[in-house]
Amino acid sequence: MKSDNLAGLYQGYWSSIYELQQRNLEAMLQARQAFMEGATNLGERYMDVLGKLTKATVETAQDILNDSDPLSRIAKSFDALKASAQNGSSSSNLLTELVSRSGAEAAGIIQTRAFAALDEMKAMTINVASNASQEARPSYAPTKDSAGASPLQRDHISDRQ
Repeated sequence: MKSDNLAGLYQGYWSSIYELQQRNLEAMLQARQAFMEGATNLGERYMDVLGKLTKATVETAQDILNDSDPLSRIAKSFDALKASAQNGSSSSNLLTELVSRSGAEAAGIIQTRAFAALDEMKAMTINVASNASQEARPSYAPTKDSAGASPLQRDHISDRQ
């Protein structure tokens, strides 16, 4: 009888574990979706940056080649190099921020689920342990003698005498 009750407890426990793992999987899928949306946004921004960089490079090169003054061409070349470095740094910062945001969002989803799963596991384990310990208790009450001693206490007292 008791083993049937314990088997039912453990079956319920494993069922709860299965449900918990389903919720974990759902959270992983949400995190993946958030990361993929971030990656898509990153790809779109990267293509935009690349297009602007290509356009600016062609326009700058034409401007430099069309200038007949050699000193002006030198100055424009250095100005173009400086502007390109500044734009590259700015674009890199923007793309890095986009990667960080999408990664942080995905990590936040996983972290929230991990903490919830720990709380759920704690509650399930305590529930099973509590029910199992109640099932393991003897169903009889130990008898006491006229002096109020249990059989174990009587054995201990007689051993000392």
